[in-house]
Amino acid sequence: AELMRYFSGVMRVELKEQFAIHKIDPAQRLDLDQALVILGHLNLQPRTREEHFFVEAIIEEANSLGKYRSSNFKVQSLTAASFFSATDLDLASTAGDSSSASFSAGPAKPDWESAFLRIREGMGAMRRDRLRRLLEQRSVRTEIAEALGDELCEMQDQFIALCQQEDDVDGDDASPERGDGDAGQDQSPAQSQSQAQSQSQSADGTLTGQEFAVFLADRGLRPTSRQQMQLISARIHFSAQTCRNRLTFPHALGIILYARFVAQEERKDSLKKTFAFFDKDRSGSLSRQECSLMLAKMGFSPRSRAEQRLMAGILEAIDVDGSGDYSLGEVEVLLQRVSEMLGRQQRKAELSMAKELGLSAQEVEMQYELFRTLDKNDSNCLKVDELRRLADIARAAVSAEQLSSMMGKVDINGSGVVEFNEFLQFMSLLEKFAKRPLLRPTGAPLVCQ
Repeated sequence: AELMRYFSGVMRVELKEQFAIHKIDPAQRLDLDQALVILGHLNLQPRTREEHFFVEAIIEEANSLGKYRSSNFKVQSLTAASFFSATDLDLASTAGDSSSASFSAGPAKPDWESAFLRIREGMGAMRRDRLRRLLEQRSVRTEIAEALGDELCEMQDQFIALCQQEDDVDGDDASPERGDGDAGQDQSPAQSQSQAQSQSQSADGTLTGQEFAVFLADRGLRPTSRQQMQLISARIHFSAQTCRNRLTFPHALGIILYARFVAQEERKDSLKKTFAFFDKDRSGSLSRQECSLMLAKMGFSPRSRAEQRLMAGILEAIDVDGSGDYSLGEVEVLLQRVSEMLGRQQRKAELSMAKELGLSAQEVEMQYELFRTLDKNDSNCLKVDELRRLADIARAAVSAEQLSSMMGKVDINGSGVVEFNEFLQFMSLLEKFAKRPLLRPTGAPLVCQ
């Protein structure tokens, strides 16, 4: 209950900020596109078509003023009602709860705080229902389901969405403008069979290795060192061999657990030392305050209210016994979850940059592999000598002054080095001088390992 009150308070503040940022009058109507933008900032964006329809129904009801203000609120939209009937959420039972559905006196106006709280509760119920059905199908091994818990549903949603996205791309490529009647006339029988097989595999819910790299990045689980990249790449290759060089959802879950294991093993020794430093009373556990100080020391401080809210949820979930203290094992899991959360936030910034540069998600991952290959000391940034090496490999006629100027243009934070988000911009500048492609057609970098 205390955590729910905290979330409600944070959401109230964030809603006010988002309405102010987007210059929206909270007393007026809110269109669906505006609502989706705000939900994205609240990390509540709908992940499935059903959730999208549900959000649309709630926004429509909130905009209908009097319908939403009734103290015995009933969902009048058949679309929304059908979704609620499939979940464990009873809207009518929460309508009179002053903590989540209070209405001010005076002229009727939308109560957006209540609307967004209901969206959060409703989507949470839908996701619990999908998780229950996923476990009942027994398509996932019990030990994997227990290890991933509530994450399973979100992972399945993302995996299916990526499969459908790749299937749509394949469909577009297979439908040239000259018309269906002419499609495939210039293809050999072998090419046609290969294309049909590729589309069938995508529709069946499988991904290639490159497509799966996008999935890992979306989960905040990119390899952060050369060793991690080699180990995870080997695991992906091994798993794909069992399914015609493609990966199924059960494969994906196994690789995610392996990627977490590899990351935790890599930081285990340094984490033990850091844990011991903050465990002043040698109790073998850290208080929440000590844990927060340790995270800040390691560079994992929340940078926004949204990240603060997510981190509070992670802290609550990791503290299984509710003691408020965290053992070394719990801190290991906590650090991994926080790392993934911040990785997902960084991913949003990268995709925004990629959109401006006209890059697809797969192209971003190809460039990330190139970035990791150049970053010999795993510093997660590139210095001028490493960028010079890249320019030489590309046979780019770039002088030292030009290279320094290009680096200055993309070094947004003035750190003197190029981080990956900045590297995307650097690549777009370097390609104008390059006489040799920086990526092979398969996406593999031309830089020698």
